[in-house]
Amino acid sequence: MAEQADHVFVYGKLRPDVVGTALPLPDACDAQKAWLLGGRLYSFNRGGQEHAAVRLREAGQATCGWVLKAPTPDVMSALLRESEAREYSPQLYEKDIVEVVTEKGERVPSYVYHRPDVDVSNPVPKGDWLQHLK
Repeated sequence: MAEQADHVFVYGKLRPDVVGTALPLPDACDAQKAWLLGGRLYSFNRGGQEHAAVRLREAGQATCGWVLKAPTPDVMSALLRESEAREYSPQLYEKDIVEVVTEKGERVPSYVYHRPDVDVSNPVPKGDWLQHLK
């Protein structure tokens, strides 16, 4: 897998289709629905608020989210900084590059923030945070 990516996969409150908490996207960013195969989505509580976390290497599982493509390395750096500022990273999450599959069937290397140590007692049904919020 590449050491750098021009995509980031968002799956919780930062998704562009989650009203009020979505990551602000620069005009030149492309966003499309995507799935992280082999990753399971969990819910956890921190400070009285519910948060999402992916745990990687969970065979047979998938997490629904969005893959954001940054047009330049500077825009990608800004997206990662904003994501980290909003979601307590890197205190809670590890960042790695994984392959995600877009709704068009493309496989793209993407940054993802994940928690290997997340409490696995609260899996999100269907791996979709937006459905979980309803």
